[in-house]
Amino acid sequence: MILRGCKGSPLALELSGRSLNHQDKMFWHNWARGLSTGHTVLDYNADLLSCLQKSFDILDPKTIECFKDLSLFPEDQRIPAAALVDMWAELLGDDDASAMERIYQLVNLNMADIIVTRKVANGALDYNHHYVTQYGLLRDLAIHQTNEEPVAERNRLIIDLSCLPKWWAEVNEHPIKARILSLSVDEAFTSDWSFFQPTEVEVLVLNLKFQAKKFTLPLPVFMKKMSTLKVLIIANYDIYHADLENVELFHYLSDLKRIRLQRVSVPFLGKIGVQLKNLQKLSLFMCIVDEAFINSEVQISDMMPNLVEIDIDDCDMVELPDGISNIVSLRKLSITKCRELSALPDAIENLVNLESLRLSSSTGLKVLPDSVAGLRNLKLLDISGCISLNNLPENIGELSKLEKLNVKGCSGLSELPTSVMDLGSLRHVVCDEETSELWELFTSSFSDLRLEVVQADDNTKWLGY
Repeated sequence: MILRGCKGSPLALELSGRSLNHQDKMFWHNWARGLSTGHTVLDYNADLLSCLQKSFDILDPKTIECFKDLSLFPEDQRIPAAALVDMWAELLGDDDASAMERIYQLVNLNMADIIVTRKVANGALDYNHHYVTQYGLLRDLAIHQTNEEPVAERNRLIIDLSCLPKWWAEVNEHPIKARILSLSVDEAFTSDWSFFQPTEVEVLVLNLKFQAKKFTLPLPVFMKKMSTLKVLIIANYDIYHADLENVELFHYLSDLKRIRLQRVSVPFLGKIGVQLKNLQKLSLFMCIVDEAFINSEVQISDMMPNLVEIDIDDCDMVELPDGISNIVSLRKLSITKCRELSALPDAIENLVNLESLRLSSSTGLKVLPDSVAGLRNLKLLDISGCISLNNLPENIGELSKLEKLNVKGCSGLSELPTSVMDLGSLRHVVCDEETSELWELFTSSFSDLRLEVVQADDNTKWLGY
């Protein structure tokens, strides 16, 4: 147990060995027992804590807070960079680029590591395939630093129901003023938390650790009191999807701006008429969404009239609901790795403010409707990996503001419409060797076009298989 608690760190092993050297057997047993009940080796080794702490004394306060935010997610799990971007957008006012810069700053300081599961084109700000990992002892340090503060003064609360903190028994005596709440739950979780008063929480992270094949998460009743909540992240780390219960509680989240759901069944949006008037971004990752928008009594455009971004990745979406085409505020629409998606609605041209359309790795997509050309503010079109797509719309040249086009892996394309010569704003085309031959016929029509030829992969990992 003690060896495991050192988590492979040579420094931890050395300093712990010094502390335990020549100690009575009972002293060893006390360490091991403490580690088995939720304590970390930092709780018993002041020298180790001091050595690690010195590395952070020179950091600026915002970097330290971002470092601590990594501990909101379960140990040994990849943290989606998109989840951190959502949090820091609302807590720190970061844009996407600034948030990613903070992540790379932590990586450069050896406080975290980053994993990229799919290559993106040079210069592309696409963080949906970026994941952050945190080394075991550094996560322990982040939690230790958080727990050193009085409960009433903590900016974040991290609660694992399988190993409750000491102050939990006196929770009624501690006013909860934290801005961030991370709650890890299992099958024993119930929604009856009426005693809990997290009225100032702005970010709620629910980590699901269920073991059953079929399970339902009852959303906690304290969400009724979370009128200041801006970001909701529900991440299920099991291989099976989780159902959500008590979703009517969303009605009380009047200030909610960002929702991210991972491996969750989403059957509720239209059926109960959830009203999320201030929601700006909806992210669904590996979710069951096929029933989310069908047979709806309320149009999604009425439920979420101020959406700016929709991100649907690796879901079972068969068709894009017509109602989405009525969300005129939408600027970014990403539907990636949705292999059952075969077509887009003609009404997509109603998205007059759309600037980015990503359809990458939607291997079942057979055609782009001519109405796509009506997206006159579109700057980015990514159809990479759409292997069933045989042609581009004949009128694609009407996309007068299109600056970047990614057609890597579009092996079904045999020719390009002549209207591509009318893409006056086009500056960057990403393709592979096969499709580059098609573009070379038109490069003379552009004065400033960069043709980025990306070598085809030897396997299909980039398609998500």
